[in-house]
Amino acid sequence: MKPSCHALVLIFLLLLPIRVIYGQAVNAEGPVMLGTPGDGNHLLTFNTERPWIFRQLGTGSGTALELFSTIGLKDFVINTTGNIGIGTTTPFYKLDIADRIRIQSGPTGSAGLWLNNPSNSAAIAFMGTKELDLFGLYGNNAGWRLLMNTNTGAVAIGTQNPVAGYQLSVQGNQYLNGLLLTTGDIEIGGGGQFAGNVNVSGWIGVGGAPTKPLEIHSFIPGNFPGTWTKYDNGGFTGNALCIQAHGQIIAEAYWATSDLRIKNVLGTSNSAADLKMINSMQVTDYTMKDKYKYGSQTFKKIIAQQIEQVCPQVVNRGYGFIPNVYAAPINIERIHNGSLLTFQDIHHLTHEANKIQIISDQATNLYEIIAIPSEYQVLIKATDLKAEKVFVYGEEVADFRSVDYEGLTTLNISAIQELSKIVSQQHAAIQSLSLKISQLEKAIGDQYKRDTMANKHSRVRQGKRVTGKG
Repeated sequence: MKPSCHALVLIFLLLLPIRVIYGQAVNAEGPVMLGTPGDGNHLLTFNTERPWIFRQLGTGSGTALELFSTIGLKDFVINTTGNIGIGTTTPFYKLDIADRIRIQSGPTGSAGLWLNNPSNSAAIAFMGTKELDLFGLYGNNAGWRLLMNTNTGAVAIGTQNPVAGYQLSVQGNQYLNGLLLTTGDIEIGGGGQFAGNVNVSGWIGVGGAPTKPLEIHSFIPGNFPGTWTKYDNGGFTGNALCIQAHGQIIAEAYWATSDLRIKNVLGTSNSAADLKMINSMQVTDYTMKDKYKYGSQTFKKIIAQQIEQVCPQVVNRGYGFIPNVYAAPINIERIHNGSLLTFQDIHHLTHEANKIQIISDQATNLYEIIAIPSEYQVLIKATDLKAEKVFVYGEEVADFRSVDYEGLTTLNISAIQELSKIVSQQHAAIQSLSLKISQLEKAIGDQYKRDTMANKHSRVRQGKRVTGKG
């Protein structure tokens, strides 16, 4: 019998009256052998009215120490490896319990289990109760990060309490590599982002309930500061932006609301001035600097800066990114507050640059610029970049221009109307001139006839005088 087993025997010997099952009292200072010699079962029985049996089962090195009742339930077992079983005779772990256990709250007001790190140098995690109705996981450095309300079943991740009315409350970013399937509605608050494909069989509403398959209620007003949609073009700040697309949009038709009842009419546009503006605009042939996205495709369109000089009402200014770097760094060095990017060529970042756009792992992310040490280096607020998977597009500018092609269309309509007026005036003038020409031609023809008849009569008179007649 191991020393630990001896210790348990001594405790029971000191605290409880002992009666040998044969009815004999025993007083001994050395090892005590109880039971039938040779059968390998050494028994110790307590209280015949409610008997408990404490025994070593079997002989040899593989014996176990058991505490059980006479009705046959094996309540407590210690095997030779030191594993303890409660409710089971074959414990595989240091403590193996074959039923429920209960841990009651103590003076601290909570109940649970602390877990040490692998070296047992510190307790790093706690699993137990936080408050009266909250159960969860606690980390030494993270605090309470997973909690469940035991009354409602609501779960909170990254926050100290589940939000009322929601079964799952998550604070922080989530990564899901797989399918998210729901048979109910999904509501995403402000700042929510999706990366990847979103397949929705129902209707989508942004900023409100949808009344159509896709309806966007929220927008950014044109004069809202701190966003790429801030317009500054001589007082025209009425646009409100809902959607920004970084590629082409294909649709069967496009409809724009234009009801008189939502507008304050200032007057009819000056078509003559509009025609003059159209004549001052330049149509330009160009390619894009972003060769990865556009390749060598050529375009025949307008340039916002040139149009802005002619018709500022159709040009918007805001925040956007330009490809002034457009290169992969040759080295990324992690430092205490970010990453230092080094380029082989000059990066062309301006001193006003605050943010930079980086493409990594097929995802586009924005990072704050901490410092620009040189024309070959930039320090950004990021610690998870890898040199072989990073491509720097360029910096964010506050005067990134876009053109209102709808405004250009209506300007073109006004210019066409002016051309129509000019054509109508010219047509009327041509008709008037044509009438006058016809009248002149008739007058000339009549005069020619009169002159011809007069010449004929004159020759007849002259002939009579020559012959002496008349």
